[in-house]
Amino acid sequence: MALRRAAAGVAGFGALGCGAFYASDPTTAQRTFVLYSEMAPVIIAYRVLEQKQKLRRDWNGHENPALEDAEWAALHEQHAAPTVACMRRMLGSYVKLGQFLALRPDIVPDVWTKELRTLENAVPPQATALVRDTICRSYNVESVHEIFKTFDDTPLGSASIGQVHRATLLDGREVAVKVQYGAGNERIMRDDIRNGKRAATLLAPEQVAILDEIEAQFATEFDYRAEAKHLAEVRANLKRAGFVRDSHVRRGAVDVPRPVAELCTKDVLVMSYMRGENLVDGIQRLGDRAAAREGVPFEALKKRMVDKFEREGYPEPYAGPSALALDAFRVADRCRCALVNCGVFLRRAAARVRGAELPAYAAPLLGDFNPARVMSTLCAVHGHELLVDGLFNGDPHAGNFLLLENGAIGCIDYGQVKRLSDAERHWLCRCYVALATEDVAKLRSLAAEIGMRSRYNTDLCRVKMLTFSLDRDGKDVTDGLNFQQFMDKMYALDPWDEVVPMIVMPSRLCVFIRGIGLMMNHPISCTKEFLPIAKKVLEDEGVDY
Repeated sequence: MALRRAAAGVAGFGALGCGAFYASDPTTAQRTFVLYSEMAPVIIAYRVLEQKQKLRRDWNGHENPALEDAEWAALHEQHAAPTVACMRRMLGSYVKLGQFLALRPDIVPDVWTKELRTLENAVPPQATALVRDTICRSYNVESVHEIFKTFDDTPLGSASIGQVHRATLLDGREVAVKVQYGAGNERIMRDDIRNGKRAATLLAPEQVAILDEIEAQFATEFDYRAEAKHLAEVRANLKRAGFVRDSHVRRGAVDVPRPVAELCTKDVLVMSYMRGENLVDGIQRLGDRAAAREGVPFEALKKRMVDKFEREGYPEPYAGPSALALDAFRVADRCRCALVNCGVFLRRAAARVRGAELPAYAAPLLGDFNPARVMSTLCAVHGHELLVDGLFNGDPHAGNFLLLENGAIGCIDYGQVKRLSDAERHWLCRCYVALATEDVAKLRSLAAEIGMRSRYNTDLCRVKMLTFSLDRDGKDVTDGLNFQQFMDKMYALDPWDEVVPMIVMPSRLCVFIRGIGLMMNHPISCTKEFLPIAKKVLEDEGVDY
């Protein structure tokens, strides 16, 4: 039921997602026309079908799942491809949003997922001459080779605001160079956000307050000097906490690029280069291995998982073997393979002499990628950033992590960073304690403390909203609805005129981390993961809770 309607939320976010584009491309007026003429009708179509089915159920007194599924499937087929094509044409944050949604098959129907995945390489790299011109203007030099010994014109990746190149400094250090797009990019993005908010006022009023905070955060992404400072500060914080380590044993560790401060300008960010595989690719390999064990194609396994989500709702938090247990099993399994392959080596030698078929070597049951270890590390690091340091990455999606060759996890892209005051940190810590103990009265008091108000101030909506925002997904929380439908229901039951800004980015962090867990079949409860950190902060800093 939930997933078959999920594209209403996808289309809604697509229409309200604020696209940035190069200065030489369509004007703000043209982009506004596209927003209302191509995107908004998609939202309306999904809203109309929702109301049509609701009226039919009320009239008949029962559901007709087969008919409703067929109607949703037809609507998905009608709108997925043209909507994604429009996102590809608009580029900027439309593509950024689509790439994120493509990584969430748990909330996005398969028809949409297949189309959204075509956006993975949709951002065309900026022309080499423009990239080099931006670098030369930033440093007031005639050639990039006055700054870099080597500079690879083929980008490692292209995003909504800039692209990253590999280079070598004159002293031989290997670096990644992030170069921002044209000067008109920022102006167009601001105009797009403003128009997106106007559209939201008409089509999704519950999203306006959230867009306000996202607009404020986007503004920080256009000055790479700020990101360089964030990288340095976050790296120092995590190193002090023991997460960034210089030792060779890197399990449970992370690394953050070191900015080369003297070379960081508003439009160019130079930082240490980290070798590793993107987490998205690692998760794909994990899925391929799981599908091979089941003897089915990966797409079939993914569909089975999505169907299970639809039938049973979001799964409970992971309760399987710990990261340490899986590491121990991996070591034992490799020892087993080594012993078995000694015998296989001898049998292969004998088979060659006889001209017989060669027996295959035994392969480890688990690869180097330990999902439990990745999730425990990500939760520990982001819980520390959020509750201890009060300086955290507000955009921790799977594409912003690397599985480094030394076993650590690389945390890249600190363009959207949120800083919390001590009072805000302590509020979040107390909120996690209240969520863990299901203390409704305490949650009511905490909500009033920060001015979290709605028309009726109902406990049910307050608890559900805080749980969904800061803790977990789950059928008991969302009643089996997808994100947009859940927001619609809460807004209908107890409308709010504003969202407290300090909640938006912590909620965004939690939703992204939970999404990574679901991608690896390792669902989490942020309350369960963050509670020990929250309690320690409150105790160490003498806060009564």
